[in-house]
Amino acid sequence: MPFPYSAILKQAYDFTRHDIRIWIFGVFVSIVSELHFLLLSIFFSRSDWEWFASILAAMFVVLYVSALSRACLILAAQKLANREHAEVKAVFFQGGQFAKQIFFLQISVLGLMILAVAIFGMPVIYLASLQEVGRTVVLGITGAAVLLPLGFLLGFMLLYSPILSVLYKLSFRQALTMSFQFARVKWKESLVMAAWLAAISFGFMLATGFGIMIAGVPIILIGQGLAVFGLAAGMYAVLLSGGLLCVLALIVLLAGLAVFTNFAWVLTVMELVKTIKDEDLAKATAPEAEPA
Repeated sequence: MPFPYSAILKQAYDFTRHDIRIWIFGVFVSIVSELHFLLLSIFFSRSDWEWFASILAAMFVVLYVSALSRACLILAAQKLANREHAEVKAVFFQGGQFAKQIFFLQISVLGLMILAVAIFGMPVIYLASLQEVGRTVVLGITGAAVLLPLGFLLGFMLLYSPILSVLYKLSFRQALTMSFQFARVKWKESLVMAAWLAAISFGFMLATGFGIMIAGVPIILIGQGLAVFGLAAGMYAVLLSGGLLCVLALIVLLAGLAVFTNFAWVLTVMELVKTIKDEDLAKATAPEAEPA
């Protein structure tokens, strides 16, 4: 029986439209995703200890907010899948019970990612500094061949461990172990779903960017009209308010996309568990292990 990718995506879309108030968690997930890259770039570009400590602290705060938001979205998806009402306040307080564990799961897997990149990247950088072009190329290709599948494995562990932890109340160790086995056993379905969601996200971003550009045309024209009549203050007010509205619209739309993506992955895990054959994973995710 083929895996129901289209049914999962449709259900995730329906759940996303169910209650727009749930999107508040999507706001934090989408913003946090962008802050990850920003903080990491600042972290590696600064060498003084004051910046090191402040950026490290900011990264921990960002990861904790991300953990709490993801827990809330996982619980909301589970409730909706069980045809229960996903009330924002209740989901928030219940999600707080899982935030700490998800936070440490994220730290652990991200730490493994950084360690893997350092192990394979440092020798390449060292050889490049010695201008050993041939060895650098060979070692770089070898490292990429190892890092690519390892990166997918760790990426799916980062994705699956919080979901399995929340849905089935697994301990920290169980969540890491089972997410590894889950990604190993179900890697084909995981890659296909990731490709579907990547294509949807790419198309969504193109459509959003095009829509914002079209919406910005009348704002610019009005601003230019005001400038022609010497109303500089009015021009700046129109441009500023229009720009803020576009930013707000972008934040809301990205929040909706984050909610949809997280719902899709939760539903994917719930569907994959039904077909799991690994005894340890099947036992840990058995119906009697599910939260009431």
